[in-house]
Amino acid sequence: MDSFSKMDHRGNRFKGVTLLELMIVVAIISVLLSLGFISLKRLKANYDLTEATNKLYSDIEWIRQRSMGSAYPYGISFSNNSYTVFLDINDNRKYEAGTDTHLKTQSLHNITLSGYPNSYTCTRRGTPNQQFTITLKNNGNTKHISVSMFKTRIK
Repeated sequence: MDSFSKMDHRGNRFKGVTLLELMIVVAIISVLLSLGFISLKRLKANYDLTEATNKLYSDIEWIRQRSMGSAYPYGISFSNNSYTVFLDINDNRKYEAGTDTHLKTQSLHNITLSGYPNSYTCTRRGTPNQQFTITLKNNGNTKHISVSMFKTRIK
């Protein structure tokens, strides 16, 4: 028995972990946690993009449905990372700020919109005034919403 071994009152050697073993275990755990955190950030960015795409898609479909048989058409006015849903009482296909026609403004945090028209409205039969494809981007991920005469699709 060497001089550094410790014994209890029965003559058994103490069993335990050294400081070096403890530091190695902590280092392994911290590496695994950091890898998981990076993966979690990517997953969150993808979730945010999917959520924003679904919100915009549902608002476009809502506008189409509400315009059918309505006295006035409904529309969306786009900006870089937000959009406004409005009632087009002047039938000029434009959103006029400061009027009672504002229904909803949706901000898309960390999502960039591109390829959108300035304003989008539907006729009273539910058909869009134009066809277009909106691109939504977030941290390298991309989704598209295609609006055509009879169908709106997420690609």
